[in-house]
Amino acid sequence: MIRAVGEILAFAADRAFSPLPVGTIVLVMVSRRARRLQVTALGLWVLLVAA
Repeated sequence: MIRAVGEILAFAADRAFSPLPVGTIVLVMVSRRARRLQVTALGLWVLLVAA
């Protein structure tokens, strides 16, 4: 189940079909580690949305 979700997310990120869900998941993952990295993830999310 988890592997399938990971493959779907990897496919979505690779194809740039759904930058919003991918960006949100990245933010959630990073927010558990460090705020400094969270800012970086937010910047990457903005780039994905802009692209």
